[in-house]
Amino acid sequence: MVECLKKLGYFVAVTDDCINDRLDLKLSDVSFSIGIDTEVTKDASSVILMENKFSIIVDAVMCTILIVNITVVSHTCLKQ
Repeated sequence: MVECLKKLGYFVAVTDDCINDRLDLKLSDVSFSIGIDTEVTKDASSVILMENKFSIIVDAVMCTILIVNITVVSHTCLKQ
């Protein structure tokens, strides 16, 4: 599935905790696991969440958007 989506030009993010999904975790653009996942899954993931809940991904994305917005505004103000 990951390969098909990437060939279509999509940015692919994967979350899973099964050993048989290791390849999808490796092939994706970004992959998430949580602290209680297997070592195989954590080794294949690009991001390991220390809290055992995936809802923290939303929090991280929102914080990143905020930081980018602040950076853009600051940069714009400095150029004037």
